[in-house]
Amino acid sequence: MIVGGMKLSVLLSGLCCALLLAHAGCSSPTSPGQSVVISTVIGNGIAGNNGDGLPAPETALYLPQDVAFGPEGHLYVADWNNHRIRRVVNGVVETVAGTGELGDAADGPALEAQFNHPTNVAFDHQGRMIIAAWHNSKVKRLDLATGIIENLAGIGSRSFGGDGGDGNEAILDLPSSVVVDAVGNILISDQANQRIRLLEPNGTISSICGTGEQGYEGDGGVAEQALLNSPVGQAAPPAGRIALDIEDRIYIADTGNHDIRVIDNDRRIRTIAGTGQRGYSGDGGPAIDGATTMRRGEEGWFTESNGLRAVNDLTFHAVWVDDEDNAWAVGGSLLVPPFERGMVAFYGSSTPPSQIVNGR
Repeated sequence: MIVGGMKLSVLLSGLCCALLLAHAGCSSPTSPGQSVVISTVIGNGIAGNNGDGLPAPETALYLPQDVAFGPEGHLYVADWNNHRIRRVVNGVVETVAGTGELGDAADGPALEAQFNHPTNVAFDHQGRMIIAAWHNSKVKRLDLATGIIENLAGIGSRSFGGDGGDGNEAILDLPSSVVVDAVGNILISDQANQRIRLLEPNGTISSICGTGEQGYEGDGGVAEQALLNSPVGQAAPPAGRIALDIEDRIYIADTGNHDIRVIDNDRRIRTIAGTGQRGYSGDGGPAIDGATTMRRGEEGWFTESNGLRAVNDLTFHAVWVDDEDNAWAVGGSLLVPPFERGMVAFYGSSTPPSQIVNGR
């Protein structure tokens, strides 16, 4: 999840407030017009690195890209331009992976690993961290108990290859995000390859969406034959993020197509939001008729649970989509922690709704 500045406030505070409501047994607001208090959780607003051991609001970050809550409840941050994964423990920030120096994300002790812009983190069912090592074109796994990091997919070169074989021999090109489904498969948004790839627990990798060609095509058909559109090249920003709902449907921020698409359990793909045109429109109407704005360097998160769906349309405006496919912009942004499947928090700078839907 992109943060334009160096603070995680709008993105995090609503979730924290929502979690507090949930833990306290309080009801949470579920309709437009109810507000959520915003506060800064981590980041002093200054791009840079002033080290670990400081209170989270005094810690400098550098273009943080993603956040997730670990199995122990700590907040983890992909500190993108500092090339580190960091976490908040008792209000204090510490690094769990990365030295801050650019490198090839080699296996071994996580605190000795040298990443190149880690973009996204998730957790598997054993509580191990899965890292989308974006410019490394690798997917890594960190065992938090041992502090050891190992490779799961990608050899480090930027191209395409390896389907049907072992993930460690596969070739990825800018993996922008990872999610773990109910049976332990790791889904990878292979951004510059215009594909969604699936890494099975036995290590076998395959493509389940996309042909490798950029474009927009395939709605109603088999996802493997569909076309996706994410930016490519050395200057491309992270894009094409994915998420799962509690039924393991796969949601795709089809960045260059200005659409939100879903792969259903029968592996067929459809568009659920956006017209394909860059812009802003459609409040109160069908989501499929509403324009979705995608700006350089931004990307979206979304989920669906019990008929309630949400989209971050990438200008930091969350869109609430009800079970009749009507949409409203509610301001602010949206966070879906990958390990809390089915839990959604809406929040923002004005008066958005907040909804908690418990997953597994």
